[in-house]
Amino acid sequence: MAEKRGFGEIERLPSGRIRARYTGPDLRRHSAPITFETRLDAEAWLVDERRLIASGEWLPTDRRGVPQVTSDLTFGEYAETWLAERAIKPTTYERYRLILKYDLLPPYGPIPMRAISPESIRTWHAKYGSTKPTARSQAYSLLRTILGTAVTDGLLGANPCHIRGAGNVKRVHKVEPATLAELEVMTNALPPRYRLMLLLAAWCAMRFGELAELRRKDLDLVNDVVRIRRAVVNGARRVHHRDTQDRRRHSRRRHPAPPDASRPGSPRRAHGVWQGIAALPRQAGRAHGHREPLQGLVPGP
Repeated sequence: MAEKRGFGEIERLPSGRIRARYTGPDLRRHSAPITFETRLDAEAWLVDERRLIASGEWLPTDRRGVPQVTSDLTFGEYAETWLAERAIKPTTYERYRLILKYDLLPPYGPIPMRAISPESIRTWHAKYGSTKPTARSQAYSLLRTILGTAVTDGLLGANPCHIRGAGNVKRVHKVEPATLAELEVMTNALPPRYRLMLLLAAWCAMRFGELAELRRKDLDLVNDVVRIRRAVVNGARRVHHRDTQDRRRHSRRRHPAPPDASRPGSPRRAHGVWQGIAALPRQAGRAHGHREPLQGLVPGP
């Protein structure tokens, strides 16, 4: 039976020899490449391994014979190169750029890559606070991804991001479907020409970006079908128009037209109108608004 210690464990094998192993910074179990004749030798090996971890020079045992990249490259320099080499969409690039600018480069920009430790990441994560859980989760996820690439590039022996669940965030408000009576109140509160936009959002589960890119030719009133083929996305510096097929396969779809879709009126590309629509749930007595306040709020048949 293995004997637990402050660091690592020592176990006597049936052969009588001693095996030493420990859990490394990568959260994997690492065993000594050989077994030892005496307990003292096994303890000495564990002490050496712990010293390597403390000094930041540790590498997994299976990589110690491989030449490693040694440099004083800072996180800021590496992150800039990492972002420039990513084949990502413009909106994703802008989001990553903002996260780096406001969340990651201030604490880590001038720090050498090999100096970033699990302790420093836990401290940064704790200081971020819990008032912005989504932003904190996105910042941590990007940091973990960048450092993971650094491990692949040989700059780090292991990824120092080990905070369990830090990349996930819980939904704050549960979206409850609106009743037909609430939908009627919200619809009647709008000018007639904007009511179709509300009905499409509620009955067809359309996002605002899809509504803003909807055109007359997408409404087939003969067959009562709405063709959802494009979307507009607000970036940090400009508006991006894209085919929904480029986003997710199921985003490009056909949907039965909502009731009253044949009435006069058409979708308008007006962000100000949507801001007004966002306030309508409160007029209908609903406690919480939402960024996509009416998307799919009407229960299905």
